[in-house]
Amino acid sequence: MVSTGAAQAPTFHFQFDCCGRCVCRKIFWWRLDDSTSSGESPDHEKVSSNSGPPEPDRKVTRHTYLLLWESFVLFPVLFSLPFIFFGWRETILLWYVPLLAIIANIFPSGGAPIAGGIVFIPALIMTGVNAKAAVAFSCATQMIGCGVFTPLQWALLDKKSIITEIIAVCVIAGVAGCLLALVVFPLNPDTVEMFFAGFCVLLAIYVVYGLFHDLTTNDGAVEMNYKNVAIYATSSFVGGMVTAWIGIGIEKVLFILLTSYPHKAHIRHSCVTSIGVVGWVSFFAFWFHLFYLNDVPLKIWCCGLPGLVIGSHMGPQINLLIGSKLVMYAFVLMLLFNSFWIFRKNLVQL
Repeated sequence: MVSTGAAQAPTFHFQFDCCGRCVCRKIFWWRLDDSTSSGESPDHEKVSSNSGPPEPDRKVTRHTYLLLWESFVLFPVLFSLPFIFFGWRETILLWYVPLLAIIANIFPSGGAPIAGGIVFIPALIMTGVNAKAAVAFSCATQMIGCGVFTPLQWALLDKKSIITEIIAVCVIAGVAGCLLALVVFPLNPDTVEMFFAGFCVLLAIYVVYGLFHDLTTNDGAVEMNYKNVAIYATSSFVGGMVTAWIGIGIEKVLFILLTSYPHKAHIRHSCVTSIGVVGWVSFFAFWFHLFYLNDVPLKIWCCGLPGLVIGSHMGPQINLLIGSKLVMYAFVLMLLFNSFWIFRKNLVQL
């Protein structure tokens, strides 16, 4: 029996198809509507006490098949790539990269408006990677983690998760700003580090503000008139420049715009949309870094790809089990630690 009360932990249903083969379907009874007072998931079918096991609806089943494909097809392929191209000796030395990728993709896949670069860049700098190469690596991973896995999984569960009205304007303006910053206004590695540290401080302040100001009651519609198009285009252009410099930025700009006046859009829809945009902007930044700047650390990137798959599965589970507030408290501590370490490193070098 499946309870129609508050959201539950994931359950497993086993059933036989028409050929008699056992099919394992991992069904998430996900609480998609945060504002529902009863706590009942809109994806959950009400069943009477006399009925048999509930049949999952179509969109949950599609999500299940995606999880199975990622787990048993995509993950083994990505896991084998670094061993094939770089050998097992060099791959083993980068054992920590998949762990970083898991942690980095937990936040956006769990619905937080934070791209993986917030984890990758300081961690790679600590291991001796050049700051600009760390930004290139961040764009390469966000292209997949934020641009593919996160929006695809959420869209299968809830088509409204992506606010399509702003996508074209924000992506075009964001790519333009990103390319302008990379070609005309590039930053040296030391400036990138200091810029990133300052951004972490501002982001920590905003996250703390959000923890004490409930945004879950937002559920406004996004209407794109000429004024809003100009606002989103300008903001995305600036956000794209920041993303080119430090690997992140446009997702936070869009999240603030969507959840504030006049739209006050749904917090989860705002998160998923902003994460998707930074992933799609990172797609263009990655190819520019790869072919024009030639500074993408391909070996490290290949080692991190399987971690992105695992992180995309773990993010929703962690938010479901421990709650988003506890995750965000840990995130604030990480931001402050990153800022302190980078500021201290640069001050010692003076």
